Amino acid sequence: MAQQDTPAAGSGKTTRLIATLAAALLATTAQAQQADTTAPAWAPTTVGVHLVSRHSSYAQRWNDTNPGVYARWSNGLTVGTFHNSERAQSVYAAWSHDWPVVEAAGASLNAGITLGAVTGYQRAPLLPLVAPSLRLGIGQHAGLRATFLFNPTKGGAHAVHLSAEWSF
Repeated sequence: MAQQDTPAAGSGKTTRLIATLAAALLATTAQAQQADTTAPAWAPTTVGVHLVSRHSSYAQRWNDTNPGVYARWSNGLTVGTFHNSERAQSVYAAWSHDWPVVEAAGASLNAGITLGAVTGYQRAPLLPLVAPSLRLGIGQHAGLRATFLFNPTKGGAHAVHLSAEWSF
């Protein structure tokens, strides 16, 4: 059985900052979308909130609580930040793309890929990010995304990460 994590010192401050950034980003994007049917180029088409992860191994005490935010634009540019599995803040920039798999009344399933670079880990200041995902669309705008994170290093762990997102 995996050990449960205790909040790291200062994690409440980080969580409040991330929640504030998410609310501001969501409000700004929603306002831009309401004001005009064609949003300005600077407005992201998707905003998301990083939530939790589940790791394949608990030989180390990985952090499963990963609050963060991200934004994605129509050209695939994706930027975000989250509290990572090593209890440090990560920032990433990437390109993302989704492909429709199944669409039904009020729901959809998309397969996706995110390719880029991420900071905040002990083994290197900048690491490649290759993250396949599945997005379950709920209604017209909301979705849950499961992202699969693979760690090829000895002693590392793979993870499945859950995010909630809204598309405009």
